Amino acid sequence: MIRFSKVKWKNFLSTGAQFTEVKLDKATTTLVVGENGAGKSTILDAICFCLFNKPFRSINKPQLMNSINGKNLQVELEFSIGSKEYRIVRGIKPGIFEIYVNGTLLNQDAASKDYQKYLEDAILKLNYKSFTQIVILGSASFTPFMQLPLGHRREIIEDILDIQIFTVMNSVLKDKNIEIKSKITDIDTKIEIGKNKVKLQQQYIATLEHDKQRKVDDVQKRILESNQEVSQLTSLVDAERGAKGNLESSIQDSFEKRNRYTEMGTLLRKLTERIKVQESSIQFYHEHDLCPTCSQDLVPDLKHSAITLHTHKLEEVQTAIQTLTEQLNDTETRLNEIAEQEKKLADEKAKLLEASKDADL
Repeated sequence: MIRFSKVKWKNFLSTGAQFTEVKLDKATTTLVVGENGAGKSTILDAICFCLFNKPFRSINKPQLMNSINGKNLQVELEFSIGSKEYRIVRGIKPGIFEIYVNGTLLNQDAASKDYQKYLEDAILKLNYKSFTQIVILGSASFTPFMQLPLGHRREIIEDILDIQIFTVMNSVLKDKNIEIKSKITDIDTKIEIGKNKVKLQQQYIATLEHDKQRKVDDVQKRILESNQEVSQLTSLVDAERGAKGNLESSIQDSFEKRNRYTEMGTLLRKLTERIKVQESSIQFYHEHDLCPTCSQDLVPDLKHSAITLHTHKLEEVQTAIQTLTEQLNDTETRLNEIAEQEKKLADEKAKLLEASKDADL
C-alpha cells in the first residue's frame, strides 16, 4: 500500500522559485480546501508529474514551467510502501529524474525510459492510467470505469489483480496466429507456383510431341519430294535423249516451283521475325524481375521455366529455318535446272523451226 508523506515543488505552474511543501502524513486523513485557483489541483499535477512525467490535468509539458523564471522546475515526492521509504525527484531545465530508496539513490545507468518502467512496474505497480483512475479521482477529468475504453478497463483490472500475463499470452498467441497465417500464405504460393510449373511442363511436353510429329511429316514430305525430284531428273535425262515433247514434259513443274520458291521466301522472313520475338522474350526475363502487366514479382523458378520454354521455341524455329533454307536451296537448284531446260527447249524449238523452214523449203 502506498502512503504519501510529503510533496513539494518550485517553478511549477504558477509557483515561484521557493519550494511549496505539503505534508500528507500529519493525520490519517488530509483534507485540502481552498478557492478556485488557489492551487488544489496543482498538488495532483505535481504528484502525477513526479511519478509519471506528465500532469493530472490536460496541460502540455512545456507549460508546466513557470513562464517568468523559465528554469529550475523541480518536484519531490516522498512516500512509503511497506517498510521501504521512497523519494522521487523530477525536474526540467535541468532535466532530473532520481529515485531514492531508504535514502540511497538507485543506479541510473539505465536509459530514462527503463528507469520510468522500473518505477511503475517494480515500485508503484501502477501505470498512469490506473493511478489516475484508482488513486486520484479528480472531478475535472475523471471518467467512470464503465465509460472507459475497453483497453483502458482491461489495463486497470490487470494492474489491480496483477494478471498482465494474460495480455502477454494474448499478444504471443496473436503473433503465432499471424506467423501461421503467413506460413499458410507461403504454402499456398508455393502450391500455386507448383501448379504453374506443372502446367508449363505439360505445355512443353505437348509442344515437343507436336514438333516431333511435324518433323516426321516434314521428313516424309522431303523424302517424297526427293523421290519426285529423282523421278523428274530421270525423266529429264530421258527427255534429253528424246525430242521436244520430252523436254516440255520435263519442265511442267516450273510454275509450281516458282510459286513454292516465293512462298518459302515469305515463310523464311516470318520465321526470322519469330526468332527476334523469342530472343526479345528471353532477354526480358533475364533483365526484369517484375511483371509490367500485373506488377507482381517474377520468381526465379518462373523466370527459369519461361526462359527455358522460349529457348526451346527459339531452337525449334532455328531448326525450321535450317530445314526451310535447305528446301529453298533445293528449289532454287531445281529452278536453275528448269531454266537450263527451258534454254535447251528454246534451242530445240529453234532447231525445230529451222528444221521446219528447211522442210518447207
